[in-house]
Amino acid sequence: MLCVGGASKPEMYDAENNEMIRWLANQSPERRHFAAIHLNWGYAMPCVEWLVTREDCDLSTCIALFWAGNPEEFLQYPNSESVRQAGEDLDTFEFLGGIVKREAQGFYKRRQISINPEDFGRPDLYDKEAAKFRVANLPWNLAPVFRETFKGVEVNDAVGRARFITDEFRTLLKKLGTNIPTRY
Repeated sequence: MLCVGGASKPEMYDAENNEMIRWLANQSPERRHFAAIHLNWGYAMPCVEWLVTREDCDLSTCIALFWAGNPEEFLQYPNSESVRQAGEDLDTFEFLGGIVKREAQGFYKRRQISINPEDFGRPDLYDKEAAKFRVANLPWNLAPVFRETFKGVEVNDAVGRARFITDEFRTLLKKLGTNIPTRY
């Protein structure tokens, strides 16, 4: 359950974010992916940002987070300054731009986790909205990989959920505003 926005005072969750990051640091890229797609951005953005800057972060994790961030909402803004002037969510804009930049630089070397981008966002809506603006003015030039379905290790299927949802993980998520039901 990705949720963008939310907490009115995210700094109130510093201890919880630090606890989650310490836990994530000892987890596999697959478990980190599972965590990433369930974190509530309004409370756990430091965790989400930490995840996408790990050298072993799977590209599929970043693609999922990119689309979950509703990038189509930012297409009218060519840069951070225009987002700031409009009073829009600069943190999310810069987070999404960071993912695109790192992918373009070849930072994400690992690609083993299955993904269908449409499970996390609306590439079709993005393309429709992008068509309204001049290509030179778009904030990001997306590589084709952002739209590609990739078959690899399944993480968010029934087997993955059974493997990754532990009481410890559920407790950490709950502290950061996300409740995973006992029965998924």
